[in-house]
Amino acid sequence: MDKTIRQSVGIDCDKDQLVCEFVNEDELGNIKSLSCKTVKNKESGFKELLKWMRKLREKETGLSVVMEATGVYHQSAAVFLHSNGMDIKVVLPNKTMHFQKTITLKTVTDKVSANSLAVMGIEKKLDNWTPPHPVFNELKQYSRERNQLLEEQTIIKNQKHAEQHSS
Repeated sequence: MDKTIRQSVGIDCDKDQLVCEFVNEDELGNIKSLSCKTVKNKESGFKELLKWMRKLREKETGLSVVMEATGVYHQSAAVFLHSNGMDIKVVLPNKTMHFQKTITLKTVTDKVSANSLAVMGIEKKLDNWTPPHPVFNELKQYSRERNQLLEEQTIIKNQKHAEQHSS
């Protein structure tokens, strides 16, 4: 058996579940899918996922976990796995889409997406992800509240203007 030189897990995230694909690359450049697993997108699923990855992983070879930035659905898993020592790579959807075009995918399912993310983790040099500082979540919330208040203010101004200028 050829020596494994790279390992990667691709995770396709949605609101309820994570579809995960574990692949490795040997010395000859052959990329092979070892296993696929679906877990719930909550802490119990993250623990199950971590156990599964540790079981399949070859200790002497680095392992990267690649997931797509899908709204907020990837965040909890990314934070959990990062806090448990995993190298997390979060990629933008357009980057994933362009990579999938290079490997000429005809069908897109959760399993196929997870596989393409895992292959992307092997073939591309991706930046490591680190969780944002908690102050950024607070700023994001304040920004959303401000935008909502500005929209409401515009609606009220328009209603007032219509009342003042109607017959």
